[in-house]
Amino acid sequence: MSAFTTEYRYPDYLHANRLYLLRQWLTLRSALFLLALFVTVSALNVGAYAGSLLSRIGASALHSLAYFVGAGVLLAIGFFYSLPRTALTHWQKNDLAGNAASYRMQGDGFTVASPSVDLSLNWKDFRWWTEDDRLLLAKPEAGCTMIWLPKDQVGNDILDSFREGFGRCQVKRI
Repeated sequence: MSAFTTEYRYPDYLHANRLYLLRQWLTLRSALFLLALFVTVSALNVGAYAGSLLSRIGASALHSLAYFVGAGVLLAIGFFYSLPRTALTHWQKNDLAGNAASYRMQGDGFTVASPSVDLSLNWKDFRWWTEDDRLLLAKPEAGCTMIWLPKDQVGNDILDSFREGFGRCQVKRI
């Protein structure tokens, strides 16, 4: 079978973390979070203000808007400030700078070997996968591992092998 090596680079790692967050968390969970926040704020505001109906509705709407803006600010801080700091901490803690990962493709999966990881994964062991113009990202069922393949380091035949393997085992593409 085929074998290839990719170099660990921090911009790819940071992009993989952002892509993971965008595809996994922000899509469904943030919508549910905002819906729950809206319902909670609306429930708290019902009957909280005295006066005419119009002033109660206006105060409730402004109060809800303030919570939505606050939630948006917290999400933006997490995405643009906290995520890069956390990713850099993990990058340095795992001593990934200057290292590379060697992949060996097999019929039912692949193996990954690097100074920090030695895994043998089957295609069916993955929960989901996704890709954008920079990389292919896959999430195995077990642990906090992410498999990211920078498209500028691997050929289209390798990417097609991954897509085909995920497709054979009906791994969900998000």
